[in-house]
This record gives sequence, structure tokens and C-alpha cells, in this order.
Amino acid sequence: MTAFIMLLLCVIVNYVAISSQYQSIQEQKFVALKPNHERLGNQLFQLASGFGIAKKLGRTLYYPLNEAKTLRCYLKLLTATFPRVSSIYRILPKKSIKQAEVEFAFDEHGHRTCCRYDDPSRLIGHPAKYLLLQMSFAQNARYFEEYLPEVRALFNFSSESREQGNRNLRRLNVGDATDFMCVHIRRTDFLDFGIGSDLNGTLKATRDIAARKWHGGN
Repeated sequence: MTAFIMLLLCVIVNYVAISSQYQSIQEQKFVALKPNHERLGNQLFQLASGFGIAKKLGRTLYYPLNEAKTLRCYLKLLTATFPRVSSIYRILPKKSIKQAEVEFAFDEHGHRTCCRYDDPSRLIGHPAKYLLLQMSFAQNARYFEEYLPEVRALFNFSSESREQGNRNLRRLNVGDATDFMCVHIRRTDFLDFGIGSDLNGTLKATRDIAARKWHGGN
């Protein structure tokens, strides 16, 4: 009799746990940023901004994709390089979900902008289960600056990437990479469009950042 009661209790507990988990999944809400199909730097920035926006809204970040091979390849590469990023988003087929589209970070003329900040808090009470923000690139650090420690943790390199980096450094006769810094600048294709960063200003900013990093300021 005691064994039967214990078995019955186990069944009840498992049922309650499964039901609660199912209900949690059903109540889960998602947010996506309009996907861009540009290169890796843009994907990294948008992923960081998407992470911050999703955190702010209490939603799960998702990518609404069908057969976007280029973007899927980038996400696969990002996951191989930074394994932790795979835990912060889901890929959902567009045809299987009903998305509510919201204009986000538009300018005063009704155009999308790459870098304007739009406070996500205004969408906290939005009723849609799948919320798609119609925006371009989301390149504004304000979207994720309050979560910087988590963002840095997400972008920790995999051991394979570190090993490859060390091999590359050895080929350059560099023994210790702790005194090196990689700076992302807009000095390639941006020059063709007349929007490249100023060379002298870029060099000065790089020196200032390096001074703060290694010398604590001045």
C-alpha cells in the first residue's frame, strides 16, 4: 500500500511539473529585430542589441527565418566562435508564427535609422506573443550598456578560436597577446560611400582607449 501511495505521489508531482513547464512555454513571449544580411560585425552588434532589448522587455530573442542561408551561416559561425550566444536566441520559421510588426528607431521623416536609440520600455506591455521590431542594424550601445558584463561573457571566445588566434600570433612572431588590442573601425567600404571614419580621429581615439586600458587613464 505504501509503495502504491509513493508511486501515486510521484505521478502527481511529475504531472504538475510538466504542466507548469508547458504553461510557462505557452506564456513565453518573443521579440525579434528585423534581420539584416550584412557582414559579421553588423551581426554581432545586432545580436548584442537584441539581447539587451529582449532583457528589457522580459522576452526571448528570436530570428524569424525561412531559408535565409547567409544569415544562418553567420549565426552558425558566431556560435562556433562564441558558444554562449546560442543560449540567448531561437530560430523560428516565419510561416508558423503570427508576428506583430512595430516601427522602431525611425527618424522624424518616418525612415529607419541605423543608430538612433528608441527606448524599448514603451513596449513592455505589448500583448503580441511574437513582436518584430522594424529597425535597421540597432547600432546603439544604449540598448545593452546596462548588461555589459553579461554581453562580455556571451562573447567569450571558444577554446578552438583561442587556439587559432594563438597560431596566427605565432606566425606574426607575437608571443604574448595580452598587450594587443583589436579596434573595429569604419575605414574600408565606408570610404566608398563617403561615410568612413576620420583617420586622425580614429588613431587618437584608439590611443586614448589603449591608455585607459593599460595605464588607467592619462
